[in-house]
Amino acid sequence: MLPSHRLPSVWPLVCWLSVGLGAGCAQWQELSPILFPEPEHYSPVVVDEHRRKFQVDSDPESLTWLLGHMVENGMTVPMVNDALGAEGVREFDDSEMKRNGGHYQQTDIGYKWGPDRSGRSVVLFFREGKLVYFDQNEFRH
Repeated sequence: MLPSHRLPSVWPLVCWLSVGLGAGCAQWQELSPILFPEPEHYSPVVVDEHRRKFQVDSDPESLTWLLGHMVENGMTVPMVNDALGAEGVREFDDSEMKRNGGHYQQTDIGYKWGPDRSGRSVVLFFREGKLVYFDQNEFRH
């Protein structure tokens, strides 16, 4: 066994945790958003403006923004409808997309939103009623 003066000291960590977790610690409050980020929240005015532009003008940039900021894995079709401000349509001819599109299963169900003004439609897949394999980062600039 090593002599106690040669053992690595855990006291700095213990002190940091006890002070950092203590009530009223300003440094901990400053680190908290970095260690435990809050989910992103957007002004309802901004969200509604993007929904309106997509609904009324079929604006491709607004569809992209909504997909990148308001749609998440695990959402249901009605939740995605609310997020985009438009009703998705069941895509019955989705078997080729499932074969060539990644980790989809034949039992996954595709819904299509769009087209936007540029002609782009987006098909999202749901498994057991929940959105799967969706990556917001693909739609963020």
